Amino acid sequence: MPENLSNPTELVLIGHPFAPSGMGQLLRSAIASFRAAGRSFRVLDCHGYFPEDRMLALDLVRKPGEGINIFHINGDEVEPILNKLGSPPAGSFNIVFPAWELPVYPEGWARQLDRFDEVWGFSEFVVASLKAAVNRPVFFAPLSVAPAIRHYHSRLKWGISASAMVFYFSFDCSSFPERKNPWAVIEAFRRLRQRRPLADVQLVLKVGGGSRDPKALERLRTETAALGSSALLIDRTLDTEEAKSLLMACDCYVSLHRSEGFGFCLAEAMYFGKPVIATAYSGNMDFMTPETSLLVDYQLVPVQTGAYPHGEGQCWAEPDIEQAAGHMAHLVDNPEDGRSIGKRASARIRCTFSPLATGLQYVEQLNPRGSIPS
Repeated sequence: MPENLSNPTELVLIGHPFAPSGMGQLLRSAIASFRAAGRSFRVLDCHGYFPEDRMLALDLVRKPGEGINIFHINGDEVEPILNKLGSPPAGSFNIVFPAWELPVYPEGWARQLDRFDEVWGFSEFVVASLKAAVNRPVFFAPLSVAPAIRHYHSRLKWGISASAMVFYFSFDCSSFPERKNPWAVIEAFRRLRQRRPLADVQLVLKVGGGSRDPKALERLRTETAALGSSALLIDRTLDTEEAKSLLMACDCYVSLHRSEGFGFCLAEAMYFGKPVIATAYSGNMDFMTPETSLLVDYQLVPVQTGAYPHGEGQCWAEPDIEQAAGHMAHLVDNPEDGRSIGKRASARIRCTFSPLATGLQYVEQLNPRGSIPS
């Protein structure tokens, strides 16, 4: 990073601070990190599509700054956003902080990222995908995980069994069901019931954005209905408090994803002390270990045509459903083991991925002496 910036103390975080999306969460994570580290900054809302959340108490600006600008956007957003905001001032240093979920970042998007001075990736998996595609320095900048909840809703609100061991998975159809792979979670739970027919267990699935993929939603309804009262499908929009409360009401989080850029829901479940059963592949492996989670083996398979944008010629994981069902059965038989795993998981997330820990890494990265590529 050059030392002759026009305004070296100025930092502007650019993106979608109020959007209920993964990219919105990415920027809010950075806000929490820089704030915890004591680094002053201002925020630029690219589009203003969503109402301002005054709880964030942000200092909002309308243009990129003369010092350091960090754009929390993807390659397909670069052209329209720069056309709207204008090019950053001469002498400024501009970083782009994108997201991606497959082994190689799309070629066309990568050329847009080359317009910036530096690229950040929030997991080693994403860093590798970016390094394979862009022509700029790529650095690792981990996300902070510190979900807050002010009002807790009990199981009664959701219609969840008060006595059952509850396995939970949540996803949004805008993130593509084939990647999130809820069908594998349902099948693993079905096999659990075959293994432990008398066990008091329940599967809870939360799906958002069902209108974006009506066929997937209908399939979810059909497959959960086939499980009777032992499965509950929640397909309505929840606010942040409700979503966190639902997560806390369950005993174990299960993600048999085919690929994740990071895996916020998995990390948040661990933060709250829940044992997590998950595919041992992609971004979640930055924070999941055999000591802090129940990992599921996989085989790499080609991404099927049309299953994911820019997936042609790429691969992702096919998790071992039988092993996942075995992990579920282990937790049913050994609930204390699950609680121990959850405690270790929570300690790891709260220490390594706290806003302060990640914020100090960000600040060091912005220090010219700390700019060492990963």
